[in-house]
Amino acid sequence: MNNEKDLVLFADEDGTEYTMEIIDYFEYDNEEFAMLVEVDHEDECCTCECDCDERDIYIMQVVTDEEGELFLPVDDDKLDEIVDALEQFYEEYNDFEDEND
Repeated sequence: MNNEKDLVLFADEDGTEYTMEIIDYFEYDNEEFAMLVEVDHEDECCTCECDCDERDIYIMQVVTDEEGELFLPVDDDKLDEIVDALEQFYEEYNDFEDEND
């Protein structure tokens, strides 16, 4: 099994860098998108009952050019549509899994 992570480095307007892991690619409305999570330092996490395992998921549009993949922010209206579609997909997927257990 391949445990290699697909990591991307982003920098904000202040120059602060963030490493994100691509957890999945998907297509919506004939455009490609990626779901990403911020890479945390798991070894810094305590063993207390905290929300360490809860992470925000970021959705970005993926555009490919001659230099590779570009990750672009998604406008709010489109993002709301995508989130609704993903929630419906995962609900249907979980219902299907429950029926087959």
